[in-house]
Parts: sequence; structure tokens; C-alpha cells
Amino acid sequence: MDTEDDSNVGRLDPPALEGPQVRRGRRAGTGWYAPLVDPAPSTTRQGEILNPALIGSPTDEEGIPIGSDLLSGSPVAHDPFTAYRLKRITSPSVVVLGAIGSGKSSLIKTVYVVRAITLKQRRAIVLDRKDQDGEGEYSALTRAYGGSLFQMRVGEGGTRLNPLDPHIREVLGAAGQYELLLAMATRANGGEALDHRWEAPALRVAHRRALGLAEAEGRDPVISDVIGFLGVIDGVGAWRDYSPAARERMHQAGLGMRHLLEATLADQLQGLFDGPTSSNVSLDSRLTTFDISQLPQDGPAMGLVLAVAHSWTLGTLRKERGMATNFVAEEGWDMVAGPIAEHMNARQMLARGLGLCNVAALHHLSQIPEGSKALSLVKEPETVHIYRQDRADDIAACARVFDLDESARQMLPQLEQGTHLLKIGNRQPVHVDHVRSTLEERLTDTDGAMLMTSRQAGLPDADAGSDAGDAAGADA
Repeated sequence: MDTEDDSNVGRLDPPALEGPQVRRGRRAGTGWYAPLVDPAPSTTRQGEILNPALIGSPTDEEGIPIGSDLLSGSPVAHDPFTAYRLKRITSPSVVVLGAIGSGKSSLIKTVYVVRAITLKQRRAIVLDRKDQDGEGEYSALTRAYGGSLFQMRVGEGGTRLNPLDPHIREVLGAAGQYELLLAMATRANGGEALDHRWEAPALRVAHRRALGLAEAEGRDPVISDVIGFLGVIDGVGAWRDYSPAARERMHQAGLGMRHLLEATLADQLQGLFDGPTSSNVSLDSRLTTFDISQLPQDGPAMGLVLAVAHSWTLGTLRKERGMATNFVAEEGWDMVAGPIAEHMNARQMLARGLGLCNVAALHHLSQIPEGSKALSLVKEPETVHIYRQDRADDIAACARVFDLDESARQMLPQLEQGTHLLKIGNRQPVHVDHVRSTLEERLTDTDGAMLMTSRQAGLPDADAGSDAGDAAGADA
């Protein structure tokens, strides 16, 4: 029987050498280290240790394409409705900030209008404020996609919206419709709050009497009905036990409101709200544009059209559920400041439940004073696109409001046109290069008239009617 060699007991043989082996000997000292054998095979999983600072995907896999991450080159996509459904954000609203000419309008047109309406059950409604060759900058785009274009004009020939339309009252109720009237009166009053002890009650009673009159006559109420009852205290049971002095004060308060609304409707708002809603107004198209570019820039008209159109949108969504809608205001100060913003914010929970995403573009965040209600409305959206900031106070305001670190703050004045910081919820901002196709560049040109007709662009003609709208609403 063979016996084991005692010299091998307890000895551990090393494994065979793997990986690169350098030459040994005299030449090693002179720098000759060519390997003797090939390296051992490995995998990318094992190779992760070679790059400990791995860059993850900047955004979620689902969403509308926006562009590319300038740090990693990864594609960037985001959709507020999808993120809200997946509980990654708690508010579907969007705010876009930046200096003039930084690229805000191009982003909104592509991501929140053109690309959005190519998805099923999506719609975009735009308050078009920028004048371009005598009409709004969205007018040509709306016609190219066969959408609905409503041109709002002071005087004759424009579209009329009725703040007392039953379409609005069905979703807001009589109380909500009164709040809309109150917001309109406050905006017409230069933004100064009405006296809630006298003026507001006078308006409330006049509104109720106007609704009763229209119902008795079998027609829709209009704002002139309300004006007719302001200052009239005879036959109002709630005021019968008032002292003569109190009745006179209520009478004077109502007269003041009458004069305010009459003058505003006759001058700054003529043809906009002083009658029934125009018969052609509907939100059936994938793309609907309210062209307010020809309205006075410094008056209440633009903000009031915004308020009434927003209420009309809520009424439509209440009746026709299932359409996720982007409500876009390119210059959206009325959406974040003043009585119109407060009225819209009061309906924010209703808007979320009905599938409405408010998209507001702003220039100077520093114009909102610290502690104002407007600042809380700017903080509410959890999708924020921040473009170049040229002023030190705007940079400081963005850093403070959106909790940007020092590196992000230093980037704000250096952002090139078309690039921006995208902040989604509590995530760190992503440096995004907004990418457009050649066709989109032509369709979203904001510095001049559209460079091609809808036929040249390969889009349906405006005359195609509902077929064009259906084509624009096909799956992406």
C-alpha cells in the first residue's frame, strides 16, 4: 500500500496564476513590463468598481421626451400626469421660469402642446398672449393641427364668453360662480379688494336675483342682469329689517359696484363678456387657443378671459371625463398673483380630480414679495423648468424657492439658450438640453411668422375639420 509522503502534509498549493503577469528578470528594471499572458476574463458587473461614481437615469422611463441630460447624455422624459398617477409627484401643475429669449416658449409648445396632443385622451388649451403679425403666436399652429381658434377682441367681431353660463355653474355651483364674479370685479377694481361688509354682499344678492330672473324667463343669465340689480334694495327680504341708514349704505355700495362693472364692460371689456357665450365656443378639439394677443396689455381683460376660460374648461372636463388637459398661459402672472389666482387656486383640488394641469410661464420670480400668497402658488407645482436668469435677485429667489444648491445656483446665469434645469419633486435638478426636430423648430418659431404652411409641413389643413383633430390625436 502506498504511503503519503510526509513532506507534503499540511502544505497548501496556491491556485494557478490568473490575470496579467509581467516579465521578470533583468529587463524589468528598465521598464519592460509587457504581460506574459492575457488578462483574466471579467464582466461589466465586476467592472463597476472601476467607476464608483455611476450616473443613474435622470428621469423616469415613462413620459414625454424633452431632450438629453447634458451630464450623462441620457434621454430626459417627463409627463406630469404619468408622474402624478404613479405618485412620484403630488401636483401635476407646471411652472416655467426664465429670461426673455431663453427658450421657454419653445419648450411649452413642443412638450406641453405639440407632443402632448399626439397621445390618446390628451388635450391642450392655450391662452395665447404674444402678438405675432397681428394675431397670437399659436394661431398658425392651431390652424395647422385643425384646432379651434377663438379670437378675443374688444368691440365687435370677437368671441364672447359668458361668466354666468350654465356650463360654468354646473361645475362651480352658484356659490362658485359668485366667487368668479367677485374675482372679476376685484380685478376690474385694479386688484384692490372689495368691501366684504357691503360691496361683496350687494354683488351676491344681485347675482342671486339675476339667476332667478333668467330662470323665470327661460333663458341663460348674463352679466347685465346682475348689473341691473346692483343698488336696487326694494323687494330684498334680507334687507327689510335694516335701519334706513344701513339700507342707504347698501344702496350706495350696490351703486358703486354697478358703476364699476358698467364702465369696465363698456370700455375695457366690450364684446368679451356682455352677453351669451358665442355659439361656436367648445373645447372638442385636441388643441384650443384663446387668442388674447390683441387685448390691452395693461387692463383687466387678459386676466378675466383667463379666469372665465379656466372655469369653462372645468365645466367641460366635468361633463367629458377622461381627457387629460394642459391649460397653458405663456405669461401666467394672473395664474399666480391677484384675485384671479386665488379663485383658480380655490378650485385646484377639483382641477386635479378632473385631470387638469396648469402650465404657467413667468419671467421674474423676484417680483413676488416674500410671504405673499402668490409665492405659495409658485411653490405648489412639482415640475419646474428653470431657464437662464439674468438678474441677481431672480437667481437668489429661484435658489431659495426651489431649494437649489450652490452648483445649480451658479449655473443659472450661464445657461445657454434652449438649456435649463428641470426639477421634479424633491429630486436634484437635471441640466437638460431641449431637443426639437426640424419640423418642430419651424412650428414653434417664436421670433417670426411660421415658416411654412400646414401643407408644406405635412400637417392636415385647417379645412379638414374633425378629421384633422382625430389625426393629431393619434397614438404617439
